[in-house]
Amino acid sequence: MEAGNIFFSFKGIKMKNSFIDYSKKSFRLIFDNPILFVPALIQIFSLLITILPLINYIGDNNSFNTFTPAYFPALLILIFFLVIINLLIEIGVLFMIKEVVLYNETSIRSLFKGIKKYFVRIFFGSIIIAVVFGILSAIIAVPLFILTNLRILSFIVIFIFILALSTFIYMWETILVYEDCGVFKSIDLSFRFAKMNFGLLFLVNLLDAILTGDNKSKLNSNQQRKPINIDLPTPFFIDLIKPLSITLIVLLSLISIVLDLFFLTLAFVIYDDRRDMLRSEIELTKE
Repeated sequence: MEAGNIFFSFKGIKMKNSFIDYSKKSFRLIFDNPILFVPALIQIFSLLITILPLINYIGDNNSFNTFTPAYFPALLILIFFLVIINLLIEIGVLFMIKEVVLYNETSIRSLFKGIKKYFVRIFFGSIIIAVVFGILSAIIAVPLFILTNLRILSFIVIFIFILALSTFIYMWETILVYEDCGVFKSIDLSFRFAKMNFGLLFLVNLLDAILTGDNKSKLNSNQQRKPINIDLPTPFFIDLIKPLSITLIVLLSLISIVLDLFFLTLAFVIYDDRRDMLRSEIELTKE
């Protein structure tokens, strides 16, 4: 066995690619095809046009005092706009990554081709998965909260359950785009693929959740309906914080986007290398 490599075998299939090998190949493909960063620039632009009105509002009023719940609908619209734009771009990027992995080349036209071809399937698939996850989490969480006072233990159990289950469906979008199949077939193949590669996918899923997962902090249950009362000290401070805020947003967005691109590419690289494990199921899909 060569140093640094991990051998896997399954029904006569022998592979020697480790997580490190897959990671190296993913980064190489990304930086050999810098056009993959173009959608990232679109994401940053959409983020800025979403956030800038809020920053300008704060700067013009020198205070958060006048920011009341009446402005929340406008914020929700902005957030919804940002979510849809990011979803569209991510779907298009999935198709671009598929071309990069298979042919080591792609174009910006593939971004729009991927959006047109896969948006409906991935959008409704995401809704279905979110609903199922919500129901299953509630089934586990409610008895734990009712029967025990160990809330920390309950959260740990729910987290482990979600992480384990999400590992089984981690590849569904990748498989849907790679095989050009339906939502339920891609989920089925994702389950089968994960059973054969659970350790590797669990590691990838865990790192993906830690490095790129959204930190969804819960709102305080004792919300007050009065305006937020925070005064910004001076006009000088306002003039200073605007460019700093924008710079910080762009920097954090770049880091997040590079990591997202890495994990999306990593999923395709892993699946492309180990796809033969699902040969019989894939042949049935194509028929």
